[in-house]
Amino acid sequence: MKNVLVVLGHSNFENSLSNKTIIDNIKDNPNITVRNLDDVSDNYKFNIEAEQAALSAADVIVLQFPFHWYSTPAILKKWFDDVLTFGFAYGPGGDKLAGKQLVISTTTGGPEDAYKADGAKGHTVEQLLAPVVQTGTFCSMVNAGIVSTSGQLFIPDMMGDKDEVTAKAKDHSVRLLKLLETL
Repeated sequence: MKNVLVVLGHSNFENSLSNKTIIDNIKDNPNITVRNLDDVSDNYKFNIEAEQAALSAADVIVLQFPFHWYSTPAILKKWFDDVLTFGFAYGPGGDKLAGKQLVISTTTGGPEDAYKADGAKGHTVEQLLAPVVQTGTFCSMVNAGIVSTSGQLFIPDMMGDKDEVTAKAKDHSVRLLKLLETL
């Protein structure tokens, strides 16, 4: 496995079941470094040089996040805006991410059937991720795939089945690791 950087964008990671399970199941791999954006930012302010250095050192970049209103969590979007800068990620001299492989790893709270392409009424997760994929393409990265798991909503004593969500998250981590091993 190549040098993998997992960029974790989550608004409430400490209380996450699904994304925390995924990270717990991949973080001990010696080729994987996990950067929790909440841990490396001060109220959404990033050390741009440190973030860019971490990206530059990686061969594969995994964006790990839960779907929030059919998009990325705000902290990940802010990271895109601040870190993927002109002269670093695009534009003249902006070739630091060129050729790096991008994997999008996401979970949705909604069930799988909520993400069916159905004209104006619905879209697949892959269709909804088009802006994230295009961001990677704009930065000259190679789209290496999407790992997605739906039905991952768990709120203790309110919604979801803890065992089912945990099992699906573990399966997600296995699928993610298998993909990473092929890159």
